[in-house]
Amino acid sequence: MSRPPVPPRPALSDLSPEDRRRVGPFQVHGRIGAGGMGVVYGATGPDGGWAALKVVRAEYAEDAEFRARFGREIRLMERVRARSIAPLVAAGADDPEPWYATAYVPGPTLAQRVSRGGAMPLGQARALAVGMAEAIAGIHAAGIVHRDLKPANVILAPDGPKVVDFGIARALDETGITRTGGLIGSPGWMSPERFRGVSGPEDDVFAWGALVAYASAGRPPYGRGSAEALMYRVLNEEPDLSGVPGELVDPVRLALARDPADRPAAERLLRQVAWGGGGGTDRGEDDATIVATVVAREWAPRPAGGPPAPAAAGGAPPQAPPPAAPRGTAPPGGVAPPPGPGSGPGPGPAAPGRPGLRRGLKIGAAAAALLVGGALAIAGAPLLIDAASADREGGPGGGVPAALQELREQGYAEIAIGNEPPFGYIDEQGETTGYHAELARVVFAELGVEEVRAESVAWDALLSGLNSGKYDAVAAGMYITPERCEDVVFAAPDMANLEGVLAADEESGKLADYASVAEEGRRIGVLNASASQEYAAEAGIDGEDIVPFGSMAEARTALESGRVDAIGGGAASLRWMAEEDLSGYRVAGGFLPEGQAEPPVSGFAFAERDRELVEEVDRVLAEMRADGRLLEIVEPFGYTEEDLAPEGMTAEEACRG
Repeated sequence: MSRPPVPPRPALSDLSPEDRRRVGPFQVHGRIGAGGMGVVYGATGPDGGWAALKVVRAEYAEDAEFRARFGREIRLMERVRARSIAPLVAAGADDPEPWYATAYVPGPTLAQRVSRGGAMPLGQARALAVGMAEAIAGIHAAGIVHRDLKPANVILAPDGPKVVDFGIARALDETGITRTGGLIGSPGWMSPERFRGVSGPEDDVFAWGALVAYASAGRPPYGRGSAEALMYRVLNEEPDLSGVPGELVDPVRLALARDPADRPAAERLLRQVAWGGGGGTDRGEDDATIVATVVAREWAPRPAGGPPAPAAAGGAPPQAPPPAAPRGTAPPGGVAPPPGPGSGPGPGPAAPGRPGLRRGLKIGAAAAALLVGGALAIAGAPLLIDAASADREGGPGGGVPAALQELREQGYAEIAIGNEPPFGYIDEQGETTGYHAELARVVFAELGVEEVRAESVAWDALLSGLNSGKYDAVAAGMYITPERCEDVVFAAPDMANLEGVLAADEESGKLADYASVAEEGRRIGVLNASASQEYAAEAGIDGEDIVPFGSMAEARTALESGRVDAIGGGAASLRWMAEEDLSGYRVAGGFLPEGQAEPPVSGFAFAERDRELVEEVDRVLAEMRADGRLLEIVEPFGYTEEDLAPEGMTAEEACRG
């Protein structure tokens, strides 16, 4: 008799000394993630079952009005009945630190799925739309408005989509906390009336339309950018629905109507989408039955020549997660073998959650990836991206490098970003993005590593963290210099970078490059331990006038306060800063550093021990450069083909300077 599959379990990061080890009846095992409202823990209850336990931040817990509303919302959440939600299982509204726990839902978030796999196939997008509509209808029937529907709050579970974090945003949105500090919500998914301070059930319908468009077209209908830019588009522009399948365009357009009175109720959208694709007729079934029918028909990937793959089976509560194994050692229990011929997708060994900050933005968890019919599926949840490269044995030479094999078995790669737009940063939706972060996701997916987890790190700590073994790679648009090449191994350069100086509009003509800053005797801010710091010194700027900062955000604050007269760095990064959210400042133009005939180039950095892994990364980068995918990834971040590193250039050439 075969053993029943083991259900997936949360991927947990370590608890901090301040984290509680027990909350109510729950034993806390580690962090799943954190957000603006509080910390989410992976915990087990008295029955051993896993739960996602959210503990509210102290600043909210101390607000009496919030606590009162929190208690009322918890009581309403207990009334929600819907198939497509993570149900509330317990709460401590009156505890010194209020908390609530929902059933743990395995699977990637919608944000994770789209960022790695692009647009969902029509059938799965239809099932997603129907499931979310059923969840919204159930939430509204209980007298709740979600108010923060976004890709990170939709988990793609093996048995269909699940909406999480419903109900509590209202407790925040209607207290003095937010009346003085802004709205609770995520720009780009918020309705026009939310920006005007009005909210109702129609707001969730608007978010539904934006999420369905995002899932089916592979991009947000109002684009990306700063909160101000997104707010302007939502209030004044029509959504971009190009790429949304024809049968979904009408319901999405109705849901995104600027006037809330013109938006349909969630129940109507559920039936319109469920039966609008020719898959059947409305027979008067209840919402949950309709969702179950559509999910069974559309959700799971179909093995070639076979019926829909079954969803993961349930089972006994899993054991507590084992501690993470160090690089170079096998995890406890080894690695589960891939499914045999003819077997459908079932749960495999646990893998970590969506990319995010180790102690900041890690939300949700995905089960192990299984190859099914040439597509990648996460514990039966849909992730239909080309996984042919995962079958390759390390390229033409054969043989998988040990470091790559370890990452495949581990299920994820841990990368460090500098949180410097547009290389790698946390956007307004709380997602890790940037050209180098997005490039890392695609490169590692091509190599058969299904997950990338990103942590924002101070610039001067990037390489030390890499060499200590804390990270598998640095994806920060780091310049390749002879000095750095003595400490780490770089992949083939992907971008060429002119330097730039950011200054006030009226000053930018005089402060056009480092030499002019030196001539004017001005103070300039740079990233600590960056190549720009060296270039500024080589151009003759006095040492006391070169002010190093740990991040561009700190440098920007210093510029706006007058502590420095300008900021020096990569021209693309500085242009991005000026164009996105820093009016009154600009970059005069890009320039070559003193004494250089060619622009500096940048690329991924790896530890010396991973040199063979770098060869595999180089192979993938060359393929992406040749087929145009590299350019497609960097274009949304303001780069053009002229900004790409010289084709065929190697890291060895760049290291020679």
